[in-house]
Amino acid sequence: MALTTADVHGASLTVRGKGGRVRRVPLGRRVREALNAAPPLDADGRLFDWKYAQATYRMRKAFRAAGLGEAWRGFHAARKHSGTRLYQATRDFTRVGLFLGHASVDTTRRYVAVQDNDVASEVEFF
Repeated sequence: MALTTADVHGASLTVRGKGGRVRRVPLGRRVREALNAAPPLDADGRLFDWKYAQATYRMRKAFRAAGLGEAWRGFHAARKHSGTRLYQATRDFTRVGLFLGHASVDTTRRYVAVQDNDVASEVEFF
C-alpha cells in the first residue's frame, strides 16, 4: 500500500519486506498495465492512499466484479495462492521462495499446497 512510481521498474517491482529487506519481484502483464495506468497521487509518487481495511474492501469488490463471488480470503491467502501457482508452473521450491522473499525454503514448503498425488505420473513406470 506504500507503493510509489519509483518502485515500478518496467517488468519488476521493488518490495520492502519484513526486517527492512528490499528485493525486486517480477510483475505479470496485467499488473504492469494497471500500475502504468495509475496516476501518482502526489509529488512523492504514491500510487495508493488506502489503509488496510480499504484495500481489503477494494480487493473483495474486485473479486466480485470478476465473477469470483466471495473467493477473496485476504492478502496472506493470495500470497499462498500465488506461491502454489508458481510452484505448479516451476516445480521448484527454491525459485518460489525467492519470489515470495522467504529466507528459508522450509517456509516456502509450508506455503505451497502440493497435491497428494503430485508424483503419480512420474512413478507410473518405475
